[in-house]
Amino acid sequence: MAVSRQTPARPREQPSAHDLGFDEVPDLRAGDVLVHPRFGRCQVSKVSGDKVKVRRQTGALIDLALGVCRFLRDEDDERGRRVYRILLDR
Repeated sequence: MAVSRQTPARPREQPSAHDLGFDEVPDLRAGDVLVHPRFGRCQVSKVSGDKVKVRRQTGALIDLALGVCRFLRDEDDERGRRVYRILLDR
């Protein structure tokens, strides 16, 4: 029986936001949908400077700092709202 020799797998590098096609902060407006990695789908309620107030599906309002977010534009949802996926920089 032959034994195959394979090189051990190297750990994969984490792709950067640029590699994933994420853009700079878009011109967000009330009604836009953000897909947050932890909070899920949220709707933008208010934009003020470098923060946005979003409403989670539970109804809770939270503030997101735009300086740590990278955005990827998705297709509009069934209601015609703009949808952005978020990648958080740590």
